Amino acid sequence: MANGMDVWASADKLVGKDGARSANAMRFYALARMLAEAETAMLMGSSLESAELVRELQAHCEKMIAILAPELKTGPTLVAA
Repeated sequence: MANGMDVWASADKLVGKDGARSANAMRFYALARMLAEAETAMLMGSSLESAELVRELQAHCEKMIAILAPELKTGPTLVAA
C-alpha cells in the first residue's frame, strides 16, 4: 500500500488534467494516511519517528490550506482547541 507521501505526489499529477477536485480528494486521503503512519509509529513505541511524521503531516496540512484558500496562506497559526 502506498504511503501518504506517495499518494500526495500522485495527486499532483491529476491537477494538470482538469482533475482538481479528484486531486484534492486524494490529498485528503494522503493526509489521513500520514496521520495513520504517525499513529502506527507511536503505537510501535517510536515516539521520535511519530513526532517527525506529525511535523510532516503539519507541513502538508499547510500546503492543503494554501491550495484550498490561497488568501489564508500566512503560515502556521496556533488554534485553541
